[in-house]
Amino acid sequence: FINRILVVDAKEALRIKRIKERDKLTLSQIKNILANQAKQQDRIKKAHDIIINNGTIADLVPQVEKLHQFYLGLAEKYL
Repeated sequence: FINRILVVDAKEALRIKRIKERDKLTLSQIKNILANQAKQQDRIKKAHDIIINNGTIADLVPQVEKLHQFYLGLAEKYL
């Protein structure tokens, strides 16, 4: 059994922009949703692994691939 917490994080302004584009919500609705989620600092403190998602999908791929390989190694070692 492997127990790790992965957090995918992005700057708040970028998160708001992406939510607005994706879900067509108002700024007020988005801020209400974000206010009811765990705070960024708390998520980061509890994370074993963090992916920073401030760029493009192309920027994200190497981070995901690196963690995927790491997780495969953990699975091979402990499972």
